[in-house]
Amino acid sequence: MRGKPWPQEVEATAIRMWKAGKTGSDIADAVGRSRCAVMGKLDRLGLIGDCTEAARAKRQASAFERMSRATRTRWARLSLAERAEWGRAMSAGHARRRSVGL
Repeated sequence: MRGKPWPQEVEATAIRMWKAGKTGSDIADAVGRSRCAVMGKLDRLGLIGDCTEAARAKRQASAFERMSRATRTRWARLSLAERAEWGRAMSAGHARRRSVGL
């Protein structure tokens, strides 16, 4: 395992905030870690995908607010399947840009 160890109180804070519906970015700011570190930790703890419908809706609304107006308009017109595919395409594009140094 690489990186800084997670003290129990920091881990507990991250878990509590995740279960309360906070986003990975919100948690990262609160515990002083990167968003990727937080999401990785929550995934290793088996918490990713394990939230109530209300928490999931709150998290999605927060992400929606951070999108540009044009992106929000396109997103609102997509079906659930199209949204999932678009998310995968965006992640793949991000990975490609990082691999070539953009």
